[in-house]
Amino acid sequence: MTTDIDIKKSIADLSSDDMMERARAESNLYEADQDAAPLLVEVLLHSQSIVARRKAAWIIYKMAPRITDRLIREQTISALIESTHDDDQILRGNAPWGLGVLGGNKAIAALQAAAQDSSSTVRDAAEYGLKQLGAPLVAPAPLVAPAPLVAPAPLVAPAPLVAPAAEATPAMPASPVAPAKPVAPAKPATPAKPATPAKPATPAKPVARVPTASPAPQTASAPPLAVVAPAWAPTHLVPPGGMAAWDAPDPSRQPIVQLAEWLELVIESSAGDWAQVRAVNGWRGWVDGRRLVVRR
Repeated sequence: MTTDIDIKKSIADLSSDDMMERARAESNLYEADQDAAPLLVEVLLHSQSIVARRKAAWIIYKMAPRITDRLIREQTISALIESTHDDDQILRGNAPWGLGVLGGNKAIAALQAAAQDSSSTVRDAAEYGLKQLGAPLVAPAPLVAPAPLVAPAPLVAPAPLVAPAAEATPAMPASPVAPAKPVAPAKPATPAKPATPAKPATPAKPVARVPTASPAPQTASAPPLAVVAPAWAPTHLVPPGGMAAWDAPDPSRQPIVQLAEWLELVIESSAGDWAQVRAVNGWRGWVDGRRLVVRR
């Protein structure tokens, strides 16, 4: 087991420009106990070196079975979940591996979200983590509570019966009215003066007619742009004698295929010494990246 001094030096060497120093530091930290996890979390969240952050996520995956302290475990899960939203595709692809070992509801939810990532590398890692935890690829829909029963409307009391109206008492006959006195005849009215004839109205000026604007010609829609498929640009070759490929960067699993020598490949991501490669037909797998031959 490495000492505290070795752990701190190894953590610092993850940001080294020397590839051999980084490799030694990574190998030493693989065997460290859970006390190194908080230091790796600090690198994962705050290091200025993207290479060191990628390495830290992968080392946490290797160390995850030994992280038993509840507080350290929760801090580590939170850091890995944040890394699944990083701009760097390789870091997003390394983080799900540790979540698949640490587990928990938060880790499962983050893996289900990462399984929808735009990068196939991230999706593959998230799906593998969910498979390790026995969790579904998609979160189940929440149950909807049944609507409450509506209480029946209260019965309305019937309107009371209206008593029949009492018979009206016959009115007394009115007294005879005295005859009116004759009215004096009115004086004849004075004839009105004839009205002055009105002046003829001035005819209105004709209103100028505004020409109606012609409708604007419709603009012809531009033809759809043709989608150009990306060109195949292999970067590496399978070494002489061929090499084995796995479905995950785990040497304890059985290889899924033997690649023929000089097969052209593209490296899409890396995890430690492993490299995820893609062939011209779209096939993907994990191989020992140290054995690949750079294509000239």
